[in-house]
Amino acid sequence: MPKLTPVRSAVLVAAAAVVVMSWSIASFAASGEPASGRKANLQTQVHKLSKKVKKLSAQVRGLQQSPATGATGPLGPPGAAGATGPGGPAGATGPAGSPDMVDVAGTVSLSGIPNGRCSQVTFSVAGAQVGDVPVVSTQAAIQSGIVLLGQRVSSPDHVEVDACNFSGGAMTAISDFPVRTMTFR
Repeated sequence: MPKLTPVRSAVLVAAAAVVVMSWSIASFAASGEPASGRKANLQTQVHKLSKKVKKLSAQVRGLQQSPATGATGPLGPPGAAGATGPGGPAGATGPAGSPDMVDVAGTVSLSGIPNGRCSQVTFSVAGAQVGDVPVVSTQAAIQSGIVLLGQRVSSPDHVEVDACNFSGGAMTAISDFPVRTMTFR
């Protein structure tokens, strides 16, 4: 047996009212009384109730065809993480005997570079190759304004460096000053 919902209840009540009013009209007609305002009023009410019954019946059919759904609730907490997948393939092996960087520590001695000028010197850096990018770093405190700037690898194992004096005065001579030279491919 179908569940009695508020809409179905309303349809049943309206249908019962139509039946009762129809019966009332039929009983007036059977009694032979003349058509009165009361009979006409009942006919009007039966007509209105018939329309309501049809409308409610259509609503019930619609509810039966597509079930009603409520509002969407809040999202639940995230689920647990899945298992870790298999490892990927190993990457390609780089060329043998070809490091990407050369790192050499050494010393340099410089003097007499005038203020506002640079002097080009060559450092011996074993493993440096033409096309590498050189970087020179001082490994001790140096006079303010004195700059060592790696320019290029001029030939295998030789790095050209600009030694510049931007101190605003005479350069203090340096002897066996510790430097680090690196080249990158």
